[in-house]
Amino acid sequence: MNKARLGLSQRGYAKHAGVTGPYVAKLIKQGKLPTLADGSLDAVACDAARSRNTNVVKGILRKRRQAARNRPAPKQAQAWLRCVACGEQYRVAEAGNSTQASPDPQRFCCDLCASDHAAGLSARQIRRKTEKL
Repeated sequence: MNKARLGLSQRGYAKHAGVTGPYVAKLIKQGKLPTLADGSLDAVACDAARSRNTNVVKGILRKRRQAARNRPAPKQAQAWLRCVACGEQYRVAEAGNSTQASPDPQRFCCDLCASDHAAGLSARQIRRKTEKL
């Protein structure tokens, strides 16, 4: 039979508080969170006890570090591309501003590389050709 709980389960309180289930179990084991008679948790009482018995700043700093790790790389680092035809590294902005603008700036550094690649030249042949220019 299912008995009605007086409060939240450990997992339910963890979700409510934005922490993990094992962390809630650890706080209960250390006596930092009060439990009701049936072992469930009163959310209001546990929130008050958790704010009294734990260092909230540690959690805030941990969340900031995690957020910093999950940020996408700066656009500067993402802007470098490698030309499919000649193998040179280039930036999209540089390729777009050059006098030899590429028809496909995400794949080729200039229109010469694009046309040579379309003509079937190998990367080595294209590099030799561009070195002579």
